[in-house]
Amino acid sequence: MLLLSIFPNHHKVLFVKLTSVTISDAIDTLPAGTFKNCVNLKEITLPETLEEISESLFIGCLHLF
Repeated sequence: MLLLSIFPNHHKVLFVKLTSVTISDAIDTLPAGTFKNCVNLKEITLPETLEEISESLFIGCLHLF
């Protein structure tokens, strides 16, 4: 599991190996495409503090649906 606070775009390559993510309560916004192509992501825990979820937040996350 990875506790995520927002990573710069150049770290998105590492996200391909993610299987589980927990977003901190300190996060209220996730930019579009944050988890784009995280093909191994199977579980994500979102905080109640999250105010908006972009349509393209999980593009390519095949195991979430």
